[in-house]
Amino acid sequence: MTNNDILIRLRYALDIKNVDISVTQPKAKGNVFKDFLFYLIQWTWGLPVNVVGGIAYLICTKVLKYRHQKFGYANIVYMPWNAGGLSMGLFIFMKDRGEEPNPWSYNTRIHEYGHTW
Repeated sequence: MTNNDILIRLRYALDIKNVDISVTQPKAKGNVFKDFLFYLIQWTWGLPVNVVGGIAYLICTKVLKYRHQKFGYANIVYMPWNAGGLSMGLFIFMKDRGEEPNPWSYNTRIHEYGHTW
């Protein structure tokens, strides 16, 4: 049984028909003023947590070579740990469950992304 079969059975069991659980990125609006305000607040009010998250991001991606991706305004690092997710400013660290879309990764990604706002 493939992961796709499991997802289909899960959707059927939960009666989920119109929910997209694919690995997608939020749509960027391209509003320059909104982007400016977002980053201004992140790098003033949220400076300490962004600095710590940025250092951890650099160590995880450049030294340890963990898989990572851009997701909206945030950067996600997929870690080999047995925890859920951790949001540190613009940097999200979450369990690596492989590249295939699954409901757990989607929900965790969206949940942690919500902390960046």
